[in-house]
Amino acid sequence: MDGLFLPQAPSAIFAAGKQNDVPMMAGWNHDEGGSGKANTTITPTGGSSAAPAVDAPSDITRLKETAEKDFPGHSAEFLAAFPASTDAEALERLQQYATAKFIGYGTWSWLEAQTETGKSPVYRYRFDLVPPPDPARPGRYGAFHSDEIEYVFGVIDSRKGIAWRPEDRAMSEQMMTYWTNFAKTGDPNGGGRGTASLPHWPVYLPASGAQVMYLSQPASAEKAEKDPLRDQFLFLQTAYGTK
Repeated sequence: MDGLFLPQAPSAIFAAGKQNDVPMMAGWNHDEGGSGKANTTITPTGGSSAAPAVDAPSDITRLKETAEKDFPGHSAEFLAAFPASTDAEALERLQQYATAKFIGYGTWSWLEAQTETGKSPVYRYRFDLVPPPDPARPGRYGAFHSDEIEYVFGVIDSRKGIAWRPEDRAMSEQMMTYWTNFAKTGDPNGGGRGTASLPHWPVYLPASGAQVMYLSQPASAEKAEKDPLRDQFLFLQTAYGTK
């Protein structure tokens, strides 16, 4: 904070309704935290088929250890927000928590702050499309951090050595249309760029279900849905004392 560009902490600015109140579109990728839905095989212990873990603790154990380490005295609340009864579920919860710690929670807080004191619409997304294997990124799993950038700008072919699929090109076209519409009008909806129609992207409003646009393919599978992970963010908000 320098007293000029940032006269107060951003949280205080938003809480007072003094932010630049303009339409907002924000989100993150499915696997920001590292490993996720694989473009190679993931083992239950979080390794890969090329390097299976040996004598690693179970993912249920790792989830419980994470709860106790990161939230001493509140591990039960963490496990209620990140429930798991199998190793597969525990691995998914660990990945969700890693994504939240890295970028998800901060972005979620920003979106929520705008809905509370702003009047302009908010649009939230999650990029879920897992790309084909990339020889330049061996060991990368799922829809990783920054994975969406080439799709948004229509330059997926700049990533060499990848066998791009029709669904990748369709996703790029769709995202360019959403992003261009938003830049022009403050609303991602509408046609453009030869796209006759797009799945409707509703405004993000916690009071009406906090709908998120999940970007995947085919387009018929894309839809906005209520955020099933909202309880995770509400727990983190309480645990971090940011509310």
